[in-house]
Amino acid sequence: MGCGGFGGFFSPYYYYPRRGCFHGESEPYYREHNDTEEKLLVLKRMYAEGIIDEEGYRAYKQRILEGSVDFEDLMEIRKNHHRAHEHHMDENHQVKPESKNKYQIKLDTLKQSREKIIEIKQKLSTKIEELTREKEAMEKMAETVLKAGDQKAEEFISKKVDLEETLQNLIKRDRDLQKEVDRIDTMVNMLNIKQLELEAMQMQEEISNVKMALDENS
Repeated sequence: MGCGGFGGFFSPYYYYPRRGCFHGESEPYYREHNDTEEKLLVLKRMYAEGIIDEEGYRAYKQRILEGSVDFEDLMEIRKNHHRAHEHHMDENHQVKPESKNKYQIKLDTLKQSREKIIEIKQKLSTKIEELTREKEAMEKMAETVLKAGDQKAEEFISKKVDLEETLQNLIKRDRDLQKEVDRIDTMVNMLNIKQLELEAMQMQEEISNVKMALDENS
């Protein structure tokens, strides 16, 4: 790879140090260093953008840690993805909106799941309130029947027990669903953090591209 870089096509190459490039005649433009972290950062972004799947991410991560992947390999993955995407666009003869990254897709899915759970919880709450009122009314009736020595007292007690069992089952379901809501909220918070990290990386690349352009024009 020459010192000219890869242009705007793969801007991380501007951000991450390159080896073998010289500024002037004697001083190295970039310092020699271990670039494993930079490669992992590029890989992480490609995974977030949906360029590679989870299996590919794990495989390339292991290869990076083993030192068997260089930046050219990572760039080739991105190039192939863009070629396939452009070919698909040409076949459809239409421009599609910018695709969402993995974090945004997961956030949308979690949001939809949360809305469905909340809807079910609202129905459960309504039913629980209804059964609670029914149970309270039945308790008063059973108490009256017992005092009067009515033979229907046993029937009222049996119905009350069944009603109480149903009510407790619904309350348990409602609590279980609340745990799911809490779990979803935790995942949403984590994904929001990852999304912010991705946006920060994108901003770093934009700033690096501007700095590189200024350096080349100076």
